[in-house]
Amino acid sequence: MANTDSAAGFQAVDNISGAGYSGRLKRVAFASGDSTAAFKGSLVKLTGASIDNGKTPVVTLASSSDTKLAGAVVSLEPQRGGSWTTFYRLASTQQYAYIPADPKTLYMAQEDGVGGNIATSTAIGQNVNFTDESGNTVTGFSTMELDSSTAADTAALPIRLQAVVNRQDNDGSSSSTNAAWLVTINQTAELNTTGT
Repeated sequence: MANTDSAAGFQAVDNISGAGYSGRLKRVAFASGDSTAAFKGSLVKLTGASIDNGKTPVVTLASSSDTKLAGAVVSLEPQRGGSWTTFYRLASTQQYAYIPADPKTLYMAQEDGVGGNIATSTAIGQNVNFTDESGNTVTGFSTMELDSSTAADTAALPIRLQAVVNRQDNDGSSSSTNAAWLVTINQTAELNTTGT
């Protein structure tokens, strides 16, 4: 059975330690001067800035050239004075968001299948890049995916492949595109010893 092409970015589902996903979140903020939209499931990076007298770190949407990632957006606070029917972070608006507090969070993400599929027989433990965000403004979900043609044994890539999602409707064979994977962030901002 062919996989459904339904990218939803990076969805927090578990913890690589086996302790289970506790749902503990860290509050972050997008700055009003940030001209990129963000969505549930969007990967973000720290900017080094903060608001609320240093209590809330500022993040921005990560691009495929970034390696030190803070996590993926789990939820967004309603926009103050904004539209209650907008389910994503509008560009150039200050908005609070939540990302997993634990850098060992396990995410589920779909591969794009462009340039070939990720080889399940050899890819577990390899690192891979992700695609840039375009986002779905109707559902509010990210459209980021795993860049399937980049899987390799190199520390320079930001996402670590852990396993194919064990689900009846998910075909992880090399002949099937858009497989869902369990992944972790390879170079998390929290654990990177050189700082951000």
